[in-house]
Amino acid sequence: MIPPLSLYALDDELRQIEHELLDAEGEVDEETDARHTALLDSRDDKIEAYLVLIRRFETTADAVKTERQRLQEAERALANSAKRLKDRLCTSMRERDQVEHLTRLGKVRVQQASRRPVELLVEPDALPEAYARIRTDADLSALAADLASEDAAVRAQAEAVARLGEASYYVRIY
Repeated sequence: MIPPLSLYALDDELRQIEHELLDAEGEVDEETDARHTALLDSRDDKIEAYLVLIRRFETTADAVKTERQRLQEAERALANSAKRLKDRLCTSMRERDQVEHLTRLGKVRVQQASRRPVELLVEPDALPEAYARIRTDADLSALAADLASEDAAVRAQAEAVARLGEASYYVRIY
């Protein structure tokens, strides 16, 4: 009986026995032959054990992937639900000209975003090079900065292709 060996150790011992057999020009004694056969059997068992573990790991990895996707979908659904409720609350409070509301659970405040969105007036590929990151992608940060610029020429160039939209509102819960 061969003591438990790693696959590397089994391969190493088999390699040594096979070199001994080559050096002995095929002369094999019973002990060496028995050891060689036992190592080969042990290697077969080890390979089977590897296959069992590989299949188990792959199956577990697939299950983890499926669960991760399920949890990500649940996360998106919950985040979307929270956003819809915040948007409804924001609209309701704005319609009633209410800036702040205090409840037992906390304070709700309607605030205006400090940044205004940039709305393109032309297609992204028609933008001047200064505002394009890649030929078809607008550099909205550069446009926003130039739309707010004190320099009339810089501002005029930006105003030819874009304008600042209305600032969005959002609800902040403390």
